[in-house]
Amino acid sequence: METTRLTLVTLSLVASLAVGCSGTAYRMAAVDVDSSKYTNLGEGEMSATGLMILNIIPIQNTNKIQRAVDRILEEKDGDELVNISVKESWWWAYVMNGYKVDVTGTVLKKK
Repeated sequence: METTRLTLVTLSLVASLAVGCSGTAYRMAAVDVDSSKYTNLGEGEMSATGLMILNIIPIQNTNKIQRAVDRILEEKDGDELVNISVKESWWWAYVMNGYKVDVTGTVLKKK
């Protein structure tokens, strides 16, 4: 009986850690780039960073691309980002890892 309880507690702990570290998928907008519908505002570029403390605790690590895209659109006052390019780099220290994404793309504004 004690072995069953220990197994149940262990499985519950592993399941809760796995769910706590999941992120949402970023969906890139499918846009009909018709010049009669959109104005091209030029290229935009932005970065976002996330951390993993002790390789267990994520801090703003799961939505880096979305944050960078939102910042580009806000900065350029645009509605859509197309021709997206994403570059990720990382660094590590003894107690944490850092993950940085650089996002570039063409910013469009609806007419």
